[in-house]
Amino acid sequence: MKITANQQVIDKSIKVVEGYASKEGSGGSINLTAILIEADKDAKTITLTAENEISATQYVIAEGIEVESSGKILVPAARLKIAVSNVPAGEEVTLEADDLNLTISSGRRKLSLALLDVHSPILPRIGEPGEIAATFASSEFVAGFKGGSAIADASSSSVASNVYLGFEGKKALFATRSGAGVNIKYVNIDKIDGKLEVLVNRNSLGNTIEQIAQGEKVEVSLSDNKSDIHLVVDGENVRRHIRLATSAHDVKAFQIDVILNNTKSSISKSISVVKVNKRDLIATFRSADTIASLNGKTEVRDIKVAVSKDGIAISVDDRAGFDDTVDITSLVGEPASLLFRWNQFTSLFDSYPADREELIIAFVPKDNNLVRAIALIDDENFAPGDDSESLTYVAMAAASQP
Repeated sequence: MKITANQQVIDKSIKVVEGYASKEGSGGSINLTAILIEADKDAKTITLTAENEISATQYVIAEGIEVESSGKILVPAARLKIAVSNVPAGEEVTLEADDLNLTISSGRRKLSLALLDVHSPILPRIGEPGEIAATFASSEFVAGFKGGSAIADASSSSVASNVYLGFEGKKALFATRSGAGVNIKYVNIDKIDGKLEVLVNRNSLGNTIEQIAQGEKVEVSLSDNKSDIHLVVDGENVRRHIRLATSAHDVKAFQIDVILNNTKSSISKSISVVKVNKRDLIATFRSADTIASLNGKTEVRDIKVAVSKDGIAISVDDRAGFDDTVDITSLVGEPASLLFRWNQFTSLFDSYPADREELIIAFVPKDNNLVRAIALIDDENFAPGDDSESLTYVAMAAASQP
């Protein structure tokens, strides 16, 4: 294998694949062990691949390079990064490999790195992309992820670690569930071939969202070995291969149908629906957090939310010393009051459609008519007792006390 490229081109590709891999470890940041480099003389491309336990990232270089001979090598990541970064920016760098070593040269500089076994278990096999299952507008995919995965109480073990993706017909469903509640978001699909249901790691998919947002279309497919999903964004050099979080059996155990039916059935039984200015309500949360800090409390733990014709009363525990009421646009139904964990409640609003000035909040009862949860919905005409089947957005947080 022999390739020549500008130092900045190679340096950027290493940083991209390392960046994705290093922030997805289950325990936080992980050290990238190896990078696979593939050169294709016929296609005139170089592909760098990095993996961790839940995903793989490929960076394809098709411009500003010269491929003299094809080949595939596995290189120690840290040594490759240092060697390339030591070449002055803008200079041409040549990578030439034999059976044992990779020689990196630029001008009079020359460095040799011992190669790793390309069949090493350090780099498990990535399944080849299968037929494209779904094609999305990038904006729809991003909205689905943000709307369907924002519920998580970061202060506890109830963080939703996996995201359910279901594709069928002209709609895709993104959903998560955790001890903090349920999040559901439907979005449109431009093209769908068959039916697909998968669970994927939330962090790994989240790390791809910024890249997806920069494109116009994103293609989703299941690998030939059924172990990964593949995401390819038009016009982008990066391809993401995200390992499925669980087997098909576990997807069934996720009980998405039960979640949907129970959640939407509960919302149909809402005892009250209130509309409030989103900016005003969020400003009140921030005030509560600030005052709690000034009073020597490092973080707000609980928040009480009560709605009546006078508005939404927000208060936090006595040690924080905060109590305020936010004016509402309208209230249909009965007054209600709930106590939530702070992170659990405020995280509800992270995924609400950004262009909406009003929040529509439904108070959802238990079977004995005690309020058990609060739900955000994206339907300005929704009222207590309405059929909720047409809702495209639902975010529900369970109350810690009625």
